[in-house]
Amino acid sequence: MTTDENGKGSSFTSPGLFGTWPMIDRCRNYACIFFTEGKLNEEKRELFLQLKGLIDAIIPTTCK
Repeated sequence: MTTDENGKGSSFTSPGLFGTWPMIDRCRNYACIFFTEGKLNEEKRELFLQLKGLIDAIIPTTCK
């Protein structure tokens, strides 16, 4: 999803077809999994990204 100033991956995701969305953020030292019912669609994708943004606003980054 994102890279640091050296081009190394800093956050990763691998969304599943049926709504599971795991995320790892190495710069903020957290991992999470979102579960929903039904297939992944653009609306759910936007919701997951908003949730990540809320989490990221709370946890300070350790990366530059």
